[in-house]
Amino acid sequence: MDKAIRFLGVDIGNSGLRIAELNVAEGKVAQTLRITWSHGYVGTRSHSVEVRYAPDSPDWLAAIENFVTDTTNTSNRVRCIWLVSSVRRDALKLLEDYVRQRTNSNALNDEWRVITRHDIELDLDVLEPDRVGVDRLLAASAAARLFPQRPLIVMQVGSAMTVDVVRDPHVFGGGAILPGVPMMLRLLGQAADMLPTIDADELTDLPPLPGRNTEQAMRCGTASASPCTWPRTGRARALTRRKTWRACARCSRTLPRRARQTAENRRATRCFTRVRASV
Repeated sequence: MDKAIRFLGVDIGNSGLRIAELNVAEGKVAQTLRITWSHGYVGTRSHSVEVRYAPDSPDWLAAIENFVTDTTNTSNRVRCIWLVSSVRRDALKLLEDYVRQRTNSNALNDEWRVITRHDIELDLDVLEPDRVGVDRLLAASAAARLFPQRPLIVMQVGSAMTVDVVRDPHVFGGGAILPGVPMMLRLLGQAADMLPTIDADELTDLPPLPGRNTEQAMRCGTASASPCTWPRTGRARALTRRKTWRACARCSRTLPRRARQTAENRRATRCFTRVRASV
């Protein structure tokens, strides 16, 4: 691979932006950068010390500039090929303008390419193919490459949760979109006058039960509805148990059973057992 060129993969989502340097020759991901969005609601509470940016503010572009600058190059600049997946138009526009300005001012001739469904090796068996989120298609394509068995149920958890089915040989059959933990917390704060609007700091463990203040109770409630913490219960299980899903997917999973039965699942079961016993 030409050392004067960097291949950059960018994923712009509703929770944040992820950019990674791609080692094309070895098929590996090198260094990465993560930028998390702050949705800027008045009175939003967060226990995170992480710096967050509004997706429509150019402030986060400084972090992108630091990431793409090659300090080993004598000119301190290198040409980049940008491969971008996006579900946010505001952040995508800012990044595209940055790349265009960078190219014009430094004559680097960067290449800008936004991934569309036509770049993904999947046949779409849906009513409106052009409206399917490219993030869903990329996840489905990756799962299809990693797991040869068919059919597959592919789940993503972020601001929203998606549950999609891939049928043989490479057919994307659609799925379901549900609110994720960050979205549920924001909606609770906006819809209920007496509830605060809080950020969903990344859940590394299940919230303790019962919640002993309002914020803890909100996190317990939203986490209980999220398959990222309790995948054997709640909405994801209800979806995969429906007859129409069983007929087309037979509840195939993209993860082995041992990986699905995690310590967090067992802890959740024990917590609920104690709560039921105390009622």
